[in-house]
Amino acid sequence: MGVDPLFHNCSTSEKFTAKGSYEKNLNKLIGDLYFKTPRTGFGLDSVGRYHDRAYGLSLCQGDVSSTDCKACVAEAETEIRKRCPDNKKAIIW
Repeated sequence: MGVDPLFHNCSTSEKFTAKGSYEKNLNKLIGDLYFKTPRTGFGLDSVGRYHDRAYGLSLCQGDVSSTDCKACVAEAETEIRKRCPDNKKAIIW
């Protein structure tokens, strides 16, 4: 897609430790969410247990092609990790 996201927000209070259980769950979640996002509607997933559980949500507009939707989700996953590298809460669109 190559378009800069319109907005992102990183939480300032909740951080995770690099290479810990939460990050492993987050990495798995990011890979899974790409496949669980329908062309229209929400993609929801969570990975892990208790305080190490990572939650994710994605949404594609109904007027976006399936190819563009998947490309956008993949780019958002990459960009949010760059912009909010150790934040437990983050949003991007």
